[in-house]
Amino acid sequence: MDVYRSEAAAPSHREWTVAEATEMAMRMLEAEGVAGGTERGHIAYSQEDMESHIRHAAEALRSDSPRLFSDYLQWNKVFFESIGMGHIVEPTFRVIAEVMTELGMGDRVDAVMRPVLASFESVSGREEALDKDAPLHGTAALYTERLLKGDKEAALRTVKDAMADGATVADIYKHVFQPSLRRVGHLWQTGEISVAKEHFFTSATQTVMASLYPEIFATPPHKDKVVAVCVSGELHEMGIRMISDLLEMDGYDTTYLGANTPADAVVDAVKELGAKVLLVSTTMTYHLDRLRTLIGLLRADDRSKKTKVFVGGRPFIIDSGLWASVGADGMSKDMDEAVMLVKQTLGDG
Repeated sequence: MDVYRSEAAAPSHREWTVAEATEMAMRMLEAEGVAGGTERGHIAYSQEDMESHIRHAAEALRSDSPRLFSDYLQWNKVFFESIGMGHIVEPTFRVIAEVMTELGMGDRVDAVMRPVLASFESVSGREEALDKDAPLHGTAALYTERLLKGDKEAALRTVKDAMADGATVADIYKHVFQPSLRRVGHLWQTGEISVAKEHFFTSATQTVMASLYPEIFATPPHKDKVVAVCVSGELHEMGIRMISDLLEMDGYDTTYLGANTPADAVVDAVKELGAKVLLVSTTMTYHLDRLRTLIGLLRADDRSKKTKVFVGGRPFIIDSGLWASVGADGMSKDMDEAVMLVKQTLGDG
């Protein structure tokens, strides 16, 4: 959401908007000579960049989570260092901390942001390399190589060859698609590939996944109803889509609603279908409040209040206690955990 509320006592207590905070931060950065200008074809802090930073920082504050803020700071440090602009990261987030303090969130800034900024030099990124000891490492490496070259047909053959040698669809999802997507995301973050190539890789993987659907839907559903969805605004759908497919293969009557689904539409689907479990994916930290809204709507309706809600996505991996604060019944950090949660909840585990 674009409107936030300060934590200060009256009369300082007030609401503020992302646009307001962005304008304040841009003015302060321009005064320091940080905002504006271009380097290696990138605009150093456009309005859109700053709005994203404000939203991420505000949600870390609202969630009382230094881990969320540290993770976002780390991501930006790696990204901007890769394009030769690492020097603008620390002053930018220092200014954002000052803006948040002026807007009445000083106590949370002191607890969440300032300790992380104080150790900025030690903040470092994590390498997302393919694990050479993981199952199907060779297949994952070859699949990644071929798809980065733009050869969808060769990438599909790689998957089909692995399955002919005994790999299951679940194996391909867990040990080929999941690690390769993470690897390619890291390559984009570090400037080794373009965003266009990263988007192509994701789109092509969706095409390859679709070619496996005859096997995925070969088992008629004979278990309870499960709904899976990305929270409103969320476009990162690959993980939850794969979880939905794995549950479908296991016999669950699964309905995948897709990315960016409005909260009221999700609640309507849960009620109409009589779903026992709702799985919700949230990748971007600033969508957490939309998740809270969704869960609140579910709990407020007699026809959906007993539906179990399990969440997943990067914020919950970074801060393992976050799921309780958004009102969920649990969380999973990967596909295996998500499937196991559903099985245990529905008495199949």
